[in-house]
Amino acid sequence: CFLLGSLTVDEDEEGVTLTIDRFDPGREIPECLERTPTASLPGDFLIPCRVHIQGLGSRDVIVHNADDFSSALKIYYYG
Repeated sequence: CFLLGSLTVDEDEEGVTLTIDRFDPGREIPECLERTPTASLPGDFLIPCRVHIQGLGSRDVIVHNADDFSSALKIYYYG
C-alpha cells in the first residue's frame, strides 16, 4: 500500500512540509514484482508501506513512534 501526499518547500526555504492526505492500497501488475499505486497524480509524494499480519496474539508486533517515521523520511528524502 501507499500513503500519498505533497511535499512543499517552506516560504523561507529553511524547511519542507510533507502533507499526507491519501491512502492507496495499490494494485498488482502481472509483469511487476511489487504493487503499483492505483491513483497517483503528478507531483504526488509516495510513501510505500507494508502491512504484515501474523495473527492476533503475535508478540512480534513493532510499534513505531514519531522519531522512527522522521528518521525513515529523512533517509528516503536525502538518500
